[in-house]
Amino acid sequence: MENDETRSQLEHLRRQYPSPEAALKAQEQAVREVKAKIAAVEKKRAEIQEAIDKKVKERDLELKVLEKYREVKASEVLS
Repeated sequence: MENDETRSQLEHLRRQYPSPEAALKAQEQAVREVKAKIAAVEKKRAEIQEAIDKKVKERDLELKVLEKYREVKASEVLS
């Protein structure tokens, strides 16, 4: 069963790429497409990481402001 499927796929590829040069060009094109997809994913990951870092900084600043506010309120209550 697997051999028949493999033979069928092989014949299809032989018809699609009749020469080694055609197969090589298709392979090179596939490599370019994969590299482009990888670059796009890496760029998107960097953008997301930058957004996460920005949100973490915002949260840290908000926590510092809240802490100062609580300190001021606590000192007012004690006074």
